[in-house]
Amino acid sequence: YHNAKLDACNIIALIDKNSFKRDKLTFKGKSLSPPEVVKNSSTDTGLVITAFAYEQEIAEEAKQLGFKGNIVRWQEEGS
Repeated sequence: YHNAKLDACNIIALIDKNSFKRDKLTFKGKSLSPPEVVKNSSTDTGLVITAFAYEQEIAEEAKQLGFKGNIVRWQEEGS
């Protein structure tokens, strides 16, 4: 998450499918949440996908879970 420079963003939740990361890691004092948290999202919510190798799969799973907001692909400067 530090590599994607997310520490400069107003993060509401961090989502990761990896249970090891959810159990062991935090980011700026926040625990990581499972993907199912997007079920309760509103239409004004944004989901930023930083795992570009799995972007399509993550977007599809979010939609299947009922995510209603905007999905944004994270792009590094210069890419």
